[in-house]
Amino acid sequence: MESQHSFFTGFYVLWAVINNIEFLHRQAMKHVYTSQATSSLTPARYCPAYDYITMESYFNRSYYTQVLPPVPPNCPTPMGVAGNNVVKIPQISLSQHCNSLLFVSTVFSQGWIKSNGPVHLPPAQDVFEQLLARTEFKICPFGTNLLFVAYAQHFIHQFIKTDFKSGIDFIWDEKGIDSSQIYGKDEWTRHALRCFRGGKLTMRVINDEDYPPYLDDVPDIDMWYPPGDTPETMWNNPKKEGRNVSLKWALGHPHFSSNPWVFVIATIWIREHNRVCEILQMENPNWDDEQLYQTARLIITGEMMHITIQDYLQHMSQYNLRLTYEPQLLHETSRLYSNRIHQELGFMYQLHSMLPDRITLASKIYNIDRYYFSDNKIITDNGLKAAVTAMINTIAGEHTHQNFPRNIEFWAKWILEWSRTARIQSFNNYRKAFGMQPYKSFLDLTGNPEAAKILKNLYKDVDAVEFFVGMLVEKKDSSLVGPTMASLGRAWIIQDIMAHVIGSPSWWKPSTFGGSVGMDIIKQSSLETLICNNMKNGCSGMNISFTVPLHVLKEVLTQFQERNRKHRPPDRRCGVRYSRIL
Repeated sequence: MESQHSFFTGFYVLWAVINNIEFLHRQAMKHVYTSQATSSLTPARYCPAYDYITMESYFNRSYYTQVLPPVPPNCPTPMGVAGNNVVKIPQISLSQHCNSLLFVSTVFSQGWIKSNGPVHLPPAQDVFEQLLARTEFKICPFGTNLLFVAYAQHFIHQFIKTDFKSGIDFIWDEKGIDSSQIYGKDEWTRHALRCFRGGKLTMRVINDEDYPPYLDDVPDIDMWYPPGDTPETMWNNPKKEGRNVSLKWALGHPHFSSNPWVFVIATIWIREHNRVCEILQMENPNWDDEQLYQTARLIITGEMMHITIQDYLQHMSQYNLRLTYEPQLLHETSRLYSNRIHQELGFMYQLHSMLPDRITLASKIYNIDRYYFSDNKIITDNGLKAAVTAMINTIAGEHTHQNFPRNIEFWAKWILEWSRTARIQSFNNYRKAFGMQPYKSFLDLTGNPEAAKILKNLYKDVDAVEFFVGMLVEKKDSSLVGPTMASLGRAWIIQDIMAHVIGSPSWWKPSTFGGSVGMDIIKQSSLETLICNNMKNGCSGMNISFTVPLHVLKEVLTQFQERNRKHRPPDRRCGVRYSRIL
């Protein structure tokens, strides 16, 4: 997978030619689609309850599924056999047991393997302080902006459906891409968010703009707010600026009211649904509210998949091949149009290190950490266009170690503890599962002597590095994230999108979407059209992109160079677009 990644991110002139020759471009896209349908992802084999294949793993859809089974509880270390306190007897290969995830109780009972004592993973607090916590803000070398981070969080949260009432291994819905983060997790929520007129979703007009409704307008849906009614009880982060504790919002996903930047993306998608309903009603004046709503939901889901491949995945992968969503290319292949939600996805897509420290909105600088669990008045007071412009012009952080915001330390530690409770296998084991060579040393993994030294002190053995930690410390090449996260993320996203029933031969036709007009909305959708079609006065003067404008990037890089001359040259991995602006 790494060699394929290098091929698609290199050879700029070759891909420029292929992108403009339709036949060659379609063949290249077909290869991308089929190559991501790895046996590691489908069919589902494992679930958190068992460290071996069972019928339960496949048929019980109340569980997350897993690429690799949990580490068996009887292994000598939390990562199987990785750790410096394990003594191996030459006559038996422990790797054939724990690394293959077979129970080893018999091995221990016969005395074939001895351990110098209990082996534990390093405390989550130590991992955070030494390896994850932000020391100074490191900017993304590709010029990625806050809009990208917010879009990613909004999209990925439809896969994170942990049913905490039943346990962290369970999900409240087994469907993958279903736009539930817009419409709600169950029929009760979906009905509560509808206005039952023209197929539209309920919105509240504030300062002459449409926003989601207040929770008081839809009191019976589940939104997750920290306990208490005063700012002093808000996640150890008191002194909220301008927070109105009675002002809460009702959205499709219970988390989305707590983050102003994800709130912006959610608002845009709700406006887009209502815009599509108006178009459908003009084309089909005899349709009732229900048919307008259901068809608009299909179109929105199609738009989301189209934009995610064309804009989001294009930027994340940094492919020189122009990525497109063309499900018809697979219609003559044998394909299963079904997917499951993998638990590992929730541990991998934690992009909090990309969150900046502050944002300039309407000529005022705001510290971002003061607005978690706020009332989102920062958005409604300034207007959606000003908020989106600020997100476009705010450079994101680098997805790397020592760049995780301290104000959400609790989240990093919770992810670590969750992955340990789920007994997620090591970072290197996932590389092997996806056909990549495991790293042989900490320096090989990080490419950074200082980070390698910290890792060695914490984990002792490179094969013991945790999945979540490995994603952050891995050396980068030509993508926003390390090659492992780039390969796994690309495989998961493309697999889930191309296995969606909307793209199947019996669904991917104009009649599914209310006629050619509805299908054209999907085919012509992009990040730019999504935003421009839903701004109050259009998007004139806005540079709609997942990268900051060149003049902004130049200013930011100049500031960072002046502040810290020891900071690595930011153009080292900036790519063709930015290498000449300094």
